[in-house]
Amino acid sequence: MKSSFKRNKSKPSHKESEGITRIKAFTLLNSMLKKDPRAVIPNDEIDALDLESKAKIIEQISQFIVTNPETNLHHIQTLQHLCEDNSVIILKMACMSLTEVFKDITPLYDINETMIKHDLQTQLSKEDRKQYNFEYNLLQHYKKFVSNCVFLLRMRDKNLLKGAPVDKLTKEQRKEFQKMANEFNFIGLLCLCELLKKLHHFNLRKEIATVIIRKKTSRLTPMRDLANQTINEFLKDPNPSYFEIKTIIIAGIAKICTKYPEKKLPNDFYDCLLEMDLTINVVNAYQHDRNNNEEDQDELRKARKKKQKEVAKEIERVTKKG
Repeated sequence: MKSSFKRNKSKPSHKESEGITRIKAFTLLNSMLKKDPRAVIPNDEIDALDLESKAKIIEQISQFIVTNPETNLHHIQTLQHLCEDNSVIILKMACMSLTEVFKDITPLYDINETMIKHDLQTQLSKEDRKQYNFEYNLLQHYKKFVSNCVFLLRMRDKNLLKGAPVDKLTKEQRKEFQKMANEFNFIGLLCLCELLKKLHHFNLRKEIATVIIRKKTSRLTPMRDLANQTINEFLKDPNPSYFEIKTIIIAGIAKICTKYPEKKLPNDFYDCLLEMDLTINVVNAYQHDRNNNEEDQDELRKARKKKQKEVAKEIERVTKKG
């Protein structure tokens, strides 16, 4: 007689097996990152994880990048992928984490992409080439992230409803999609505002500031309040390094004023100008810094021309001897 225990033994349910698979997937990814930090996690394996595991991956990868940016910069593409996740929670967590990563690892100067492209085609030392590659790749990741934030900022419910049977949706379902689109809009604007506050010296500052200024006319109060708060912080701060952003903001406001009649603008549209600190001391300080930078650039140009003349003379001398 066969044992009833063996006959009644059942296989794990679908939910149990799915949970086991997800746990194994997270353990596999975790060990892979520790063994080979250069390995890129496949997107399909990331998508197979549950919300908790994705949250842990976001935290872990963010720490990896901040700890050693030059070595682990390529992991940003995993965070970029999670910034497009179907879950609003994961999307927001990934976007905010990536914002903090950029705020932490971005250099305190504007990256000249054209110059780097040119220099990478010349003979460089190993250290210089590594640094140039890091700066170039960082800028490309930054551009992509800013572009994704702008996409979220401009998302509408019709984007979410693409391919869905719109006619069969109830009024409540339409409201849910509209609410979700508004959440995406706020996440995109929040990330851009945080980037501009910290990286007002970095690339795309004018483009980011312009997008934020336009949201002063948003019909959504949270969006308009966030844009006003960010703009007010810049305008009322006497820090000379904010002068360029202040001029961009003022020019953007003036452009909107000429485009729309006053009755169509929000009542608090001009309030930010009352907060503005644009004293003569700030202007002079900014001009002094700008003049110093121009003088430094002039000295570099003169040194390069002098070096070029010396090289030309040496080539001419050698040619005559030959």
